[in-house]
Amino acid sequence: MDFNELLDRGQRLISGRAFRRVVSRGTLLVFGIALLFGGQKCLTTALDLYRDGQSRPRMVGRKPPDGSGLFGVIGLGLAVMGTAAVAFAFIPVSRMEKWFRPPTMHLHDESERLQPPRQWIDWL
Repeated sequence: MDFNELLDRGQRLISGRAFRRVVSRGTLLVFGIALLFGGQKCLTTALDLYRDGQSRPRMVGRKPPDGSGLFGVIGLGLAVMGTAAVAFAFIPVSRMEKWFRPPTMHLHDESERLQPPRQWIDWL
């Protein structure tokens, strides 16, 4: 086997559909893990800020803002998006297609297919 044959075999492997699927699923997995890591860091920071705010002496009649709410909301959002991305990296495309495809309606004898009702976005 010479170099040109080896190069042609490598190009066919890289241009294959299975390789593209693996790369896209791997990218989604890495992106999801990065989101989960960012969410964990934000939630840890929010917890540290909350504990620091609780350890300070209180003002009479009200609690001083500790700033942990914003970090908590951002961290929770990142964690939810990261969990969805990691889950979609492992769920087969055929199953996702069934979940997100609009339903098809049939008449009683199923001789004629009806389209689902139009969405509001279709009117724009």
